[in-house]
Amino acid sequence: MVKEWIPLSVRRRSTKNACETCGSTSRLGLHHQFRVRTNNSPENLQTLCPTCHTALHWQEGKRAWRLHSASCDVCGKPAKRSGLCETHRTRQRRHGSPYLRRRKVGRSWQLMDERTGRASGLA
Repeated sequence: MVKEWIPLSVRRRSTKNACETCGSTSRLGLHHQFRVRTNNSPENLQTLCPTCHTALHWQEGKRAWRLHSASCDVCGKPAKRSGLCETHRTRQRRHGSPYLRRRKVGRSWQLMDERTGRASGLA
């Protein structure tokens, strides 16, 4: 989440009618050229479409979190935090273990360990 934002008055004054890289006129946004988000001077702001904005950041080495090398300790999918993917991190928070999963057995719900397939005593 970006904490520094560009005030609407500055946005309106600084946004051009087309992307400065490709000339697109849809979904335009502003980019801080000198990488100082608190500097909203016209010299620091560049009008870009989302495609050019993303490409610019990727040229500088920034990558989406999904493309980072961290992978889930349980399933191997991309991990955002604490070595777990979102699914297993949620299970860790809710049930105390990334391996526990809720299963309906008859009319009730039980926590099952996905490694063993057995019910856990934590229901």
